Amino acid sequence: AKGASEAQVLAAAGKYHAQMNATHAAMVRAGRERPQQDEVERGANAMARGVTEAQLETMVRRAPSDRSLVVAFDVLTDLAARGVPVTQAVTQVQGKLEARATDGAIRELGATVGAGVSGAVKKGG
Repeated sequence: AKGASEAQVLAAAGKYHAQMNATHAAMVRAGRERPQQDEVERGANAMARGVTEAQLETMVRRAPSDRSLVVAFDVLTDLAARGVPVTQAVTQVQGKLEARATDGAIRELGATVGAGVSGAVKKGG
């Protein structure tokens, strides 16, 4: 936050706190009674990149209940940060979760889809 005013820093912190609360609430509604703190943080990061609370809730609801969502949320955030449309990123990651793919396979999705977007941006730019 170099060069940011105190008001800007406080506003950003408040927004992130609200995203963490929204992530926690979405996970609880989706059936996770006690979401892990790292999952909540990663979900908030995804929301900061444009993923909606409803999209997170749907993803959590469709994921195996005993599955950590840290990697899934990380890949989702990374894809959105690299320019993959959020709806497409959610669909891709959710599909892997529903197929009970390993964390490694979900990470590979991030590398594969992300590389395709980077190539498309370079060709188009």
